Amino acid sequence: MERDPATGGAAIILFAIAVMIFGATTGNPGIAGAAGFFGLLIAIVGLVNSWGRGPGRGG
Repeated sequence: MERDPATGGAAIILFAIAVMIFGATTGNPGIAGAAGFFGLLIAIVGLVNSWGRGPGRGG
């Protein structure tokens, strides 16, 4: 049974948003900046995953 890539991507994006919100609520600019950066990075990975099989993934 194959996992739905769109569902996995959406879950990753939701996690990324949670990371950004956590960073914004800490009140520490360093943590907020790092969480924002990592959240963005995680969201990009989630988007790429939601597009399905990328290059190099095999058939």
